[in-house]
Amino acid sequence: MRNKKRHKRAIHALALSAALCLTASACAEGTEPSEPDSTQTSVDDSAPYERGPVKITAAYSTDSGIELAIDSCNGEPEVDVTETDSEIRITVISEVQPVGDSCLDNVDVTLDTAVAGRPIIDEFDQQEVPVSSTR
Repeated sequence: MRNKKRHKRAIHALALSAALCLTASACAEGTEPSEPDSTQTSVDDSAPYERGPVKITAAYSTDSGIELAIDSCNGEPEVDVTETDSEIRITVISEVQPVGDSCLDNVDVTLDTAVAGRPIIDEFDQQEVPVSSTR
């Protein structure tokens, strides 16, 4: 019984500390409550989402080029590809939504010539994206 009382006291103390911190931060001198930003992303389906650059999470070789897995969900991604003899640079613009890893967009990219060992560079972070032959 004694342990239960200690546990309850610890929970009450933690809850009180959290409430005091929130109150103190809300009442801090020189700060005013902020209004919600209409351009912020939200899990609300009716909220506006911003289009912007997104990361390529994976690349797979196909008969006509590559298939990309994009870090967006139903974001209608658009791909800009710049091919040279030495590399393939890809920029992806998509609607950004906070969905986590539960949903990724896939985009098929037709290349002028086969990958043939050229590195694929994601313009989002300037990192090379490994190309896998199997999905």
